[in-house]
Amino acid sequence: MDEDNLDLGICDEHNRDFEAFDLDDARLVCPTCIIKGSAKGHQIGEPRETVDSLREQIDAMAKTGKFKPEYSESVLVGIRQSMNHCDSARRKMTKEVTEYFQELIKQIKARRDEVLDQIDQHVDEQKKHVVEREHHWEEKQVISQTLLKFATSEDDADILKNARYILDGLENLREPIQFGELSLVDSMNTA
Repeated sequence: MDEDNLDLGICDEHNRDFEAFDLDDARLVCPTCIIKGSAKGHQIGEPRETVDSLREQIDAMAKTGKFKPEYSESVLVGIRQSMNHCDSARRKMTKEVTEYFQELIKQIKARRDEVLDQIDQHVDEQKKHVVEREHHWEEKQVISQTLLKFATSEDDADILKNARYILDGLENLREPIQFGELSLVDSMNTA
C-alpha cells in the first residue's frame, strides 16, 4: 500500500491531516503537533515505516506461538491454579490462626480457673481468720461483762478469790485490736 493512499484521519486539536506517527506516545500526529503541540521534541516516525515495524513485531510474536488459543489457555490455567493456591493458602492460614487462638483461649481459661481458685483460697483463709478474731473478741466481750460485774460487786472476798481471772481478763482486754494483718484483696489491680 502506498503512503499517499493511507487515510490517517484529521487531528482534532489542530484540524489538520495526520502525517506522522509519534513513537514516544504511540499515536498519529499532524505537523502542528510536531512543531508546537504535544509531540514537540518526541521521536517521530513515518506512518508506512511504523506500520511495517508493527507488522514485523506482530509476525515475530506469532512465530512464538503466543497468539494460539492453546497458549492463552495454558496461561489461564496457570492463573486459575494461582487463584486456587491463594484460596488454599487462605484456608490453611485461617485454620492455623483458628487453632492457635483456640489453644490460646484454652490456656487463658485454664489460667482464669487457676486464678479464681487462688482467689477462693485467699478469701476463705481471710474469712477463717476473721471468724477466729470474731470468736476471740466474743470471748473478750464475755470477760468484759464479767469484769463489769466484779466492778459493781461489794463482795471483796469474791474479788480476791477471782483475782487471777480479773488480772488475766484485764491483760487480755489491753491487747490491741488487730485487723491490720488481714491481707484482703478486692481488686485485680492490687499490687
